[in-house]
Amino acid sequence: MHKAAYLMLTRFFYAFGAGTAGGLDFPGADNFARTIGTVEKRLGVSTAGFIIYLVLCPLCWTTHHPRRLPFLKSPCCFNGDCLGTLYTTKRLSDGTEKWTPVLILPYVPPLQAIQHMCLRPGKVAQWQHWRGVGDKPGMRPPTTRKGFDAYDNLDKLLHDITDAWGWRMIQAGLECCRNGCWEVSDISVLEKAQQFVALPNGLVLQMNIDWYCNLPPIKRLCLIDSDRFQAIKNGNHSTGALYITICNNPRTVWYLREETILVFVFPPTPNEPSLEQLNKPLNLFVKDLKALYNVYNSPNAQVFHVQLDADVSDLPASHKLNGLQGFTSTYFMNPLCKATFYSLTDPKAFKPSFCEER
Repeated sequence: MHKAAYLMLTRFFYAFGAGTAGGLDFPGADNFARTIGTVEKRLGVSTAGFIIYLVLCPLCWTTHHPRRLPFLKSPCCFNGDCLGTLYTTKRLSDGTEKWTPVLILPYVPPLQAIQHMCLRPGKVAQWQHWRGVGDKPGMRPPTTRKGFDAYDNLDKLLHDITDAWGWRMIQAGLECCRNGCWEVSDISVLEKAQQFVALPNGLVLQMNIDWYCNLPPIKRLCLIDSDRFQAIKNGNHSTGALYITICNNPRTVWYLREETILVFVFPPTPNEPSLEQLNKPLNLFVKDLKALYNVYNSPNAQVFHVQLDADVSDLPASHKLNGLQGFTSTYFMNPLCKATFYSLTDPKAFKPSFCEER
């Protein structure tokens, strides 16, 4: 695609040059953009400026900012007893040393990505398209009605997530607190309960994480999965990605390339990372989301409130992302009830009266 665009733009450049030689005037023809990268930079839509290529330990997945690489005393990972190597060195012909990271992890901070989106004309106004007569920004508590009681007209069709009662039930000013060994609760730290989407710029995010496996041809014939693809030849690998989209957008543009924030592209590995490995890069993501949720304010800019409201990953990935045990865990199969995995062999385990909430 880039080569085709380059050839097309180059022909336009020569055409403008021929026209200029014939006496025609084309303003800006002498500085005509001839690559997609140049066009994106001039339009202000280039994303290359805020992608951070983190240095990743291949064993424990401890992350290091590339700016810290020249200050490391040795290529060995300094995370406890980890034996991983962060980078390799090579002596060049001019006598200088070249340091090459063993494993890198591209990371797009959500803060910079959202700031980048706000620069597009009409983007902030489009995030407000869903507001109706009773949805004007202001001080308003979240709705407490649920189910069918939340709707005045049960015959009205729901076209988007913004039409449902859960959208107006999201509360601002919550803080995650631990209650005992197994319980974690969201506690309000505001004097009054505030509806999140009633804030002037309350953005609700949806996240998905998944891994895409390359399997040998024999195994691949036994699986029907639209998420699997073959990115490289001759070898098994698992490549993961984490992306978020903004639910305030019209649903028809949710997953367009320019509306999706590709936060992480996890490097290809023989197997999916363990929970401990995945936690290392996710710590950066969580830190940025907390800054956005707690009202990140910068000079000469509007205040935006951002909340990660939904994880739409599949069951194994969502359990790993939330720090929970796998769904085949003996005693912690379900985070909502105390049903055990081995109890599923008994038919009474599927009766609501048998379930005991945590």
